Amino acid sequence: VSVEGQKGQFTVVALPTAAEAGFLGGPLGTGGIIAIVVAAVALALGLVFVLRRE
Repeated sequence: VSVEGQKGQFTVVALPTAAEAGFLGGPLGTGGIIAIVVAAVALALGLVFVLRRE
């Protein structure tokens, strides 16, 4: 690359795209699955708590 008489070079580093990495960046491990289940249970309990109060 030449800019105003000065020369230099650069390297393009491409990150993997979503299609290459798979859904959500790859497979979920056990910890990820447990976190999703815990979040779903917490949301369900919160919904039940709110609906029973009214």
